[in-house]
Amino acid sequence: MSRQRLVDGRVRGWGWLALLCMSPLFVAGCAGVDIVNQPLKTVFKTRMQLTSNVEDTEFRIRDQRIDAGTEEGWRSVGTGKEVTVEVKIGGRYEVAARPRGYEEKRVKLTEPVKSYPFTFVSADRIAGVSPIAPASPASPPAIPPTAPPNAIRNVYVLVIGIRDYRDANIPKLRYTDRDARAVYEFFKSSPSSLARPENVHYVGDTPNEDGFTADKDGITRAMSRYLINQAVHKDDMAIFYFSGHGDMGKHPTRGSEYYLIPKNADKEDLFATAIELSEFQRLWTAIAAGTRILIADACNSGGFSGLKGLGGVAGLENTQGEAKAVFSACKSDQKSIEVDALQHGLFTHVLMEGLRGKADKVTGNNDGRVTLSELKRWLHDQVPLEARKHGGTQTPLTSLVDAWGEVYLTK
Repeated sequence: MSRQRLVDGRVRGWGWLALLCMSPLFVAGCAGVDIVNQPLKTVFKTRMQLTSNVEDTEFRIRDQRIDAGTEEGWRSVGTGKEVTVEVKIGGRYEVAARPRGYEEKRVKLTEPVKSYPFTFVSADRIAGVSPIAPASPASPPAIPPTAPPNAIRNVYVLVIGIRDYRDANIPKLRYTDRDARAVYEFFKSSPSSLARPENVHYVGDTPNEDGFTADKDGITRAMSRYLINQAVHKDDMAIFYFSGHGDMGKHPTRGSEYYLIPKNADKEDLFATAIELSEFQRLWTAIAAGTRILIADACNSGGFSGLKGLGGVAGLENTQGEAKAVFSACKSDQKSIEVDALQHGLFTHVLMEGLRGKADKVTGNNDGRVTLSELKRWLHDQVPLEARKHGGTQTPLTSLVDAWGEVYLTK
C-alpha cells in the first residue's frame, strides 16, 4: 500500500498489506503470466514507419531479445527518408538510423509505434566525412502531418494528493502532497501548459475551493464535477493524477482487488471505504473526452494497467490526435519509491522533468513540445535508471492507445 522511502541507498517499506499478484494485466512486462506453457496463439502484426530529416538514411532494426551487448541481429530495412517495416504487435524492438556523414542513432521501443522520427543536427556529424544535407524545408513531409496543438478544444485536469490518513494504521506519506502540488502548478500556471487555469483543480488533505477533500466522497464528486461534467466533447482532453496509497486488498466475490486508498479509508475494510478498480472504472468511462490520461503515483499502481475503457485500435485509428493512456508508477508487485534527496516521489520527479521538456529533447524530436509518445518513452527509459541510482527498483507501466498523429501535452 505504501510508497517506499530510500535513505542512504537503503529501502524502508511499510507494506502493511500482503502483496497479491494481479493477473492478467494487458501491458507487456506484467508479473505472474506464464508465457512458456501457453498454447500457440495467432501472431498479429502491424506496420511501423521510420523517418529521417536527412536524405539517404539507412534504417536498421532488431528484436530486443537479442543480447544488447552484441551487434548481432541487426537487419537493414531500407534507405531513404522513410521506410515502413512490418513488426509483431507487442514486440520489443531496437531501431537505428544513420545518414552518410552522421553518427548512428539508436532507440529502444518497448512496443511498436505507428511512426518514429529521427532528427539529425550539425552536432551529429562526423568530422572529415562529407554528409548528406538535411532535407529542404520545402520538401514534402515524410509522414502525414500531425495534429496541430489547437486540435484539443479544452484540457481539464484533476490532481489528487493525499499525505495524511485518518486511520492511524495507514502510514502517512512524506512527499505525495509535494508531488501533487508540482503537477497542479505545472498545468495551472506553466507557460507550456495547454490547460486554462480555471480548468485545473486540486483535491487534497484540506478542503479546496468547492469544499472537496480527498476522502472517498470528495474524490468521486470531484471527478464528476471537474471531469465528467466538463470534459464533454470528443476533442477535449481529461487528465487525472493521483498521488497517495494504493494496494491490493480483499474483495468478497473476486478474492482480491486493486484499491485507491482515500483519506478516510479503513485499513480493515477497504471494500467499503476505499475506491476499487471497478468503481473507478465506472467514473473513468463516463468521461466523454476523446483524450483521457490517467497518471497514478501509488504503490502497486500497475493494477491500473487492467483498467478498461481505453478502447480498441478500431474506432481510434482514423481519429487524428485522439488517445487514451494510463501511466502507472510501478508494476503491480512493486512499491513507488520516495527519495529524501529529491524531496519527491521518484516517478513524479521524472514525470515533471519530462513534461518540462526533457521528454522532447532526450527521447523525442526536439521540436519544443512534449507529446504523449515522447513522455511514454521518457518514463520507461528514465524511471528504472533513476531508481537504480538511488539503490531501488521501479518499473513504470503504460497502457496506451493512440491514433495516427501525435497528441501534444504541452505548447
